[in-house]
Amino acid sequence: MHTRVATPGQVAPEASVSKAAADAPATPTSTAISAGPVISATPAKAAAGPKRTGGRSALVLAAVRRAVEELVRERGAERVTVPMIAERAGVNPTSIYRRWGDLPTLLNEIATYHLDPARPLPETGTLRDDLTAWAREIVEHYRKPVNAALLRAGAATAGESESDCLRDRRAEATMMVARFEHPLVTAEQVIDHLVAPIIYRVIFLPSSVDAATADRLVSDLFLPHPPVVRPPSAPSPIDFAKMAVKTPS
Repeated sequence: MHTRVATPGQVAPEASVSKAAADAPATPTSTAISAGPVISATPAKAAAGPKRTGGRSALVLAAVRRAVEELVRERGAERVTVPMIAERAGVNPTSIYRRWGDLPTLLNEIATYHLDPARPLPETGTLRDDLTAWAREIVEHYRKPVNAALLRAGAATAGESESDCLRDRRAEATMMVARFEHPLVTAEQVIDHLVAPIIYRVIFLPSSVDAATADRLVSDLFLPHPPVVRPPSAPSPIDFAKMAVKTPS
């Protein structure tokens, strides 16, 4: 093996390479620590904000609502299908299923969307007048044949869960009753004696729903409740204390 020895005044090749590397400007490596903030070359992903309700989503929603109302008016709710609605609205059926899940849910929403729970509620200063104006609005909505047909179609396929219509009306009744410190009626009484009779008439007795329906039902709601009379056949409570036999002392 031959070993190359540098003569005086010469530099060994290895030393020349080492010296050149040492004299070269330093190149940052992946392990170098920067004194300033590190800026990524890839823009940071923006945080997800609230879901947009405008744009194409709003256009699709409006088109579907319009298609449902037109088809129910033309064919009747019982003959309307999701493919028909999709074709009329110009959307894919999967878009309808993705948003509403099934046809009954869609019909229930379309039947009540004009009664948007975010709309301003009547605020007249008295609970009776508030409920009267509110009930008139509900009656006027369901006196339109297309809305009544949609309500009947939704009721025919209703399951055990509370419908959007009932949930929204209950929330509205609760808000109106809660405005007053000592209301004469409860929200449940409003549902049982005001909303339920309107819905019953719309579904089963549509000819009985007229402009006076709301006022009449509100008047009945605020009638003083008569005392509960025990049926004649019901036995009277027995006071066992009076029947106790006193033992002679």
